[in-house]
Amino acid sequence: MADDDLHERNEALGAISEALAAAHGGAGAVVFLQGEAGVGKTALLRRASELAGAETRLVQARGAVMERDLPFAFVDQLAAAGLLADREMLDDPAARRAAVYAAARAQMRSWAAAGPTVALLDDLQWADLDSLAVVGFLARRLARLPIAMIGALRPWPAPAGALARALAHEDVARIVALAPLSEDAAGHVLMDRLGDPLAGRFTHDAWRLTGGNPLLLVEAARTLRLTGSLPVPGEGGGGERMRQLLLLSHMGGVGKAASACAQAAAVLGAPARSTAVRAVSGLSQKEFAAALDTLVAAGVLRADGSSLEFTHDLMASAVYHDIGPTHRALMHGRAFANQLEHGDASAAAPHAIAAGLDDESAIAVIADAAELALLAGALETGLRQLEAAVALAGPMPSDALLHRYADALFASGRAGEALDAYRRLLARPLDAPERRSVLMRAGRAQAYAGRLRDSLETYDDLVAAAGGPSAAPTAIVLERSHVVWELDGPVAALAALGDRDGDADEMHAIARAGFALEAGDPSGIPAVARAARSARASLVARPGDTADSFNAFLIHVGACGMTERYDEAEEYIEHGTAWLRSAGVAWATVPLRICRIGILCHQGALLEAITETEDIDEELQVSPLLLPYLLVLRARALVWLGRLDEAAALCDRVDGLPGARSWFVRLYLTMNRAEHRWAEGRVDEAARLYRDGAHLADRLGVREPCLVPWAAGAVEAALAANEYDEAAAIVEWLRGCVEWLPCIWPRMVMLAGVAGCAAAAGDAAGAEAHYQQALALPVIAPLDRARVLLRYGAWLRRSNHARRARTPLAQALHVADAHGAAPLAALASAELSAAGGRRRRPREDDGLTPQEARVAAIAVTGATMREIAVALHLSPRTVETHLSRVYLKLGVGSKQELRRRQAELGPALAPPAPRAAASGVGPDPASAPNGAGADTAGVPRGRT
Repeated sequence: MADDDLHERNEALGAISEALAAAHGGAGAVVFLQGEAGVGKTALLRRASELAGAETRLVQARGAVMERDLPFAFVDQLAAAGLLADREMLDDPAARRAAVYAAARAQMRSWAAAGPTVALLDDLQWADLDSLAVVGFLARRLARLPIAMIGALRPWPAPAGALARALAHEDVARIVALAPLSEDAAGHVLMDRLGDPLAGRFTHDAWRLTGGNPLLLVEAARTLRLTGSLPVPGEGGGGERMRQLLLLSHMGGVGKAASACAQAAAVLGAPARSTAVRAVSGLSQKEFAAALDTLVAAGVLRADGSSLEFTHDLMASAVYHDIGPTHRALMHGRAFANQLEHGDASAAAPHAIAAGLDDESAIAVIADAAELALLAGALETGLRQLEAAVALAGPMPSDALLHRYADALFASGRAGEALDAYRRLLARPLDAPERRSVLMRAGRAQAYAGRLRDSLETYDDLVAAAGGPSAAPTAIVLERSHVVWELDGPVAALAALGDRDGDADEMHAIARAGFALEAGDPSGIPAVARAARSARASLVARPGDTADSFNAFLIHVGACGMTERYDEAEEYIEHGTAWLRSAGVAWATVPLRICRIGILCHQGALLEAITETEDIDEELQVSPLLLPYLLVLRARALVWLGRLDEAAALCDRVDGLPGARSWFVRLYLTMNRAEHRWAEGRVDEAARLYRDGAHLADRLGVREPCLVPWAAGAVEAALAANEYDEAAAIVEWLRGCVEWLPCIWPRMVMLAGVAGCAAAAGDAAGAEAHYQQALALPVIAPLDRARVLLRYGAWLRRSNHARRARTPLAQALHVADAHGAAPLAALASAELSAAGGRRRRPREDDGLTPQEARVAAIAVTGATMREIAVALHLSPRTVETHLSRVYLKLGVGSKQELRRRQAELGPALAPPAPRAAASGVGPDPASAPNGAGADTAGVPRGRT
């Protein structure tokens, strides 16, 4: 199709012009031209090249069918030296993947430094999956660079289209759909080539036959010019076959040798080495030369030096699909042999797959190509090739192949499928070392599939076979202790670790320090912090380290969360998450992000916590081991918000999940259900459930009160149920914890508990003193503090100090309202009313701010929190804060509800008009006792 035939493409040309103008203005832009083959995508890219001008740098890449299984084959075209040049310096596949992303970003910055640049990406649908991920990575980072990215793709295969839609949802890219031409435009195409009256007589028939496809219209004009007639739609196999015949008309009369040459080129894919085309065609040198001249003259192929390619992909597709299946497989077999002869296993592997070669040598080549892809960091490509190799091997793939495949599945976060592959291996007669290796991996897959008891049995067998815990390899002991921790808590996990000589193994010492902290001994935490700093420094070389069951990074984040070093925890979480994403193992970010959700819940950032759980759920496939963690934390936030039915449904769902056997999940379930009862006013049932939780924590040896923060609610429920001995017991337990733990929250809960017990015993002076001490502490957990304010105010009111009671009660109400804690707000409102106070209404004109409106507008499209952050150039945490305020102001509880109610909320989604400053609402923070209310309105101390 000639560039002059760009009929009805004004929208696409306009989008291209805008993108080029943006690049020249220093602001990047991304445009995707999507349409069926032959609608003019490549012609539009050529026009974009012309419009860019001589002063604009052009970089180009083009996808090819047979390169879909070559690691980073597409994006490697964008850099003259290749993006993979330095990957051999790294020994970790995840690090190599991260290095590719870093090199791609550095290449992009070098373009920007040199001036306006246009990246033309043709046939994106044929790009390998790993390259598509890099394209998305770069597209999200163009906003402030003088770079225009213009890509062309078909609707199928699906991955490229999915990427384009995701970028469009994030407002990063614009998609221009290229529709077939109208009948009127089709007439212009024919008129340009045929003139009247021929074009006029055949326009309607040609338009129907071609479906308005511009390339096929050109072929129809050619057929009319040569024969004076057109194939009739519906005859000879339907309209699609007729369109194929239009293209194959170029092949009419070219002869057997030329047909063989064209078929070989179609099998090899474009561009192809002419020597390879000859080898696959089976022609002699003389026959090949004549055939090639014929095909070039017929407009089928074009030659560029020593390479050949079809004049259009549609032509290649027509020729390829015109080859009989048996002959096509035979030719792919020849292509496989030719590529192998030239020492290119990666290029040979796709032909072995297409040919269905099931002999051992071909399968070995595919497996070797997969290994090379994995070593290059191309995880998707490697796994896809291993899947093909296993399928070709039939019921008995080799042990080595099956082992590679299982390991790759686990590394991709597909624990259940990995476990099935390991089981296939274990059903075979393996030698002792190999069986031990497979069993260890199977045990880990069982754990992450949520089958904790099965996993423990597997590790028990391995330890017994090794001669006991002291003789077992450290790796086995570590993995077994992780499973023991999930089932029976930190004390049992410490026992499972045992002692190693001098604790020479660093990871063994770090795991011991983490378990010991949970059991009440913080002495090993400085060593964990040092190891975490070292791990952070080495993330560039080994980002995969943070994906392990035990790693200093994750243990340190957990320790920071338990010891209220929230800023440090957030810093490590963001750093680790960013590197794991860049390494292509986003699924491995889930444990770090779960730690973050727990911190958010503790800090009262309830809607931010829910937003994070939504993002994880929408973005990633969470393992059965970790899914219950995610759900119980979400339920925790929902209970505080008063969405009790949703919380109860989530807890019931967790009960049926494999990972629910984890003690952490069971304790959270108990706490959530107790809070549910407390919110409903069923304090006796709440107190009973909290007793069950306390007994579980005691039996497991959990002596770190912030790990699962059940103590605050347990004290409140015991006091409300008049179970003062139970409240006193929890207070004494906390007193023992605060002696060694440098934390504020357990100290506040303990002092408030002492105050409550003193008040019940009639010790007014003691109660007043301890309430004041509790409320004078810095605010760490604002909602638990608000409950203390509520209890203090209620006690003052009942002690005939109604006037004094109003201040703490108003503060409790203000905090509950600010955080959306509806049940707590209702209790505080009732007490405040009884004390003679009144609830101040929020400003009626307090609508969305402009930034909140922008966040909401993108959120309703289905974008994740991180995608919104990229689109608006904000940090993810800032987006979470804005989205939380949007939820509170609009009275919605999730992005799903925001989307459902978009039409209803339409006016509210608009930003408010500017207005004069208004007086504040709610209690004056300065009126808080001892000035302690300064942080109650929103973000507590310790958070950025």
